[in-house]
Amino acid sequence: MYVSYNIAKNGRHLFATAERQTFDITAGLEDELRRAFPASEGYSISRHSRPSEFTSTAIEN
Repeated sequence: MYVSYNIAKNGRHLFATAERQTFDITAGLEDELRRAFPASEGYSISRHSRPSEFTSTAIEN
């Protein structure tokens, strides 16, 4: 799966991470983001994800 995160404060976009492939680090990372950007201070965090797709095509030579 590929994920990226968007961080906003008071409804205004602050920054987004680059899309990266994840291997079971999402839960720990999201805990860290919640601590760094608390909702009580007006921050919101959104995750965008898409499944990994692997395609293999034989090339005849």
